[in-house]
Amino acid sequence: MGLLMNIISGSILLGYSILINPAVPEPVPLIKYPVFQSEEQEADLRVTELSMVSVTPSPGRNEIRIQVLIQVKNTGTAACGPFQINGFYQQGAEKQETKCRESIKVQGLAPGATFVKVFIFSEPESAISTPYFFFRIKADAENRLREKSRQNNYSDWLRLSKPAS
Repeated sequence: MGLLMNIISGSILLGYSILINPAVPEPVPLIKYPVFQSEEQEADLRVTELSMVSVTPSPGRNEIRIQVLIQVKNTGTAACGPFQINGFYQQGAEKQETKCRESIKVQGLAPGATFVKVFIFSEPESAISTPYFFFRIKADAENRLREKSRQNNYSDWLRLSKPAS
């Protein structure tokens, strides 16, 4: 009888100990997107779409609002870290390229992922002096990422008409 009591009492103490000190699972580490990748795997940003949504005057602000649909895809084999998308326009016979005032900050893209956004670039009305102008964007505008190719970071030029004030 004494042995049986010891076994029962030990089982109760063991069960009590498990309830008081349950096993705590280890936290799952967060995935961090490196700015630079290994040579075997590289990101590759590609502008897959730039479409004009609208070009309108901004009443009372003397600005032209260029609203566009942007798609940038990471066609590479590695994730990429944060990057910036800039807009550019050119006009006239000399076609001098001018960087837009606003830019888009993207936190990173996994391999195969696509960033999609409708964005408005606002430029001073006086900066665009011709009846039409050309507009394009560049992904990874600051050339911070290591990529397979930088040639596909630019979109094609869109020909846009300056809106009537």
